[in-house]
Amino acid sequence: MPHYDAFPQEITPKAASQKFECGDNFSDLTVINFTGPDGAKLSAFCCNMNIDADGEPQAYKPLVRVDLQSRDNLGNAGWKSKDDNDILKGKWEAAVKLLEDLEKEEADLVAKKAAGSQPGPSTGAPTATAQKSAPSLDEVEKKIKEVEKKIKQVKANLKNHYYWSEKESDRPVNYGRLFWHWYGVKSLPTKDEKLTWWEAVADKKILRNPVLNKADIYKDVYGTFPVVQSQFEPGQGFFVSQMPHAANRRGMGSALLSSILPTNAGALRCSCFRIRARLWRRPR
Repeated sequence: MPHYDAFPQEITPKAASQKFECGDNFSDLTVINFTGPDGAKLSAFCCNMNIDADGEPQAYKPLVRVDLQSRDNLGNAGWKSKDDNDILKGKWEAAVKLLEDLEKEEADLVAKKAAGSQPGPSTGAPTATAQKSAPSLDEVEKKIKEVEKKIKQVKANLKNHYYWSEKESDRPVNYGRLFWHWYGVKSLPTKDEKLTWWEAVADKKILRNPVLNKADIYKDVYGTFPVVQSQFEPGQGFFVSQMPHAANRRGMGSALLSSILPTNAGALRCSCFRIRARLWRRPR
């Protein structure tokens, strides 16, 4: 007969240190991580299921096309209104100011360290107001490390949320002005309008090129504009929708419940529909 332990092995639950969000429906979600026998691990959370229309020909449309009915809104493709962009700009300005202040503080501390610590007065008659002695070199070095840690955190925040890069040449063309980019919609820079290709339509070959909607409200941080479907696509007048690239591979990703259909003619022929559970770590 098989042998079983007299007592069940322990399963230990522990809440994740971060909080999560699921779409616009749930926020401040707690994820419980379980550790069990033989190092087994699993996570449990509660969220809603939602339909993701990315890649569907009628997923997204221009705002002015009231004659078309899209399956999703442009906000889920990356787009931000001017009001939403202005809110992000205010947060970016505050983060940039904080970085400047911290770097100045670091520079002052480094200069103080290079000059050496100067002890406070130890002789002479006592004064009415007690004089505070200068910090020691150890104290200055400790403070420098604290400031460096804060600078690292601010830079990470700027990089993750505001397209910041250490090298100015690596920052997007609209850095500091726009704070969003397209991901559910295929977008291209204006120079790519000149790209051409031949496509077989019935018994003819037609020379084609991408058509962009260059309304200023659709320009993203990278200076790209959404591609519009033509008469040759299944959703004429709609934006070309694409499958978003996988992100956060090590964390809670998307549980896709259907496969991605093959595409034809690059991103201009996308047609698929799927349902997935989405869970994001809430920004701090």
